[in-house]
Amino acid sequence: MNSTSPPTDIATFINCLNELPEFTDEPINQSMRSFQDDLKLNSAHRPTVQRYIHDLTTEIGNHLDSITETLSMFIETGVPTIRFQQQHSLSNLLNLSTVATIFSAVTAIMLQLSCKSTGHTLADLVNTFRFSSLVFSMAAAVNSFLGLTWKQAI
Repeated sequence: MNSTSPPTDIATFINCLNELPEFTDEPINQSMRSFQDDLKLNSAHRPTVQRYIHDLTTEIGNHLDSITETLSMFIETGVPTIRFQQQHSLSNLLNLSTVATIFSAVTAIMLQLSCKSTGHTLADLVNTFRFSSLVFSMAAAVNSFLGLTWKQAI
């Protein structure tokens, strides 16, 4: 804990833990805040305060035990949960991009086959809808590939 005070370092550590979007653990936050509050109270160096700190060592030890226990639970359950969520979202984007690409290919083939029949209002309307479908399916494929690339980059 370099040049900053321990309460500031603990607050930074709490903020870093809370930046994990898939997992927020309130017991960890509460244990860390209690420990931070105790450190803020005990920053003076008078003999009476030092005696008070000495009397608080068991309570601070309990806070540290609580922090250790909740961080262990976070490592055992939270980290695998986060990994599963990330893999799940990646596989969903991959499936979406695959389906969108297949729809684009099918629509392009159908548009290619129906371009020969023109001149009728119904045929022109069908071609217009097929062309619109091709544009939207290609946009969906590009969008899902961008999302997949973004997720993999982060």
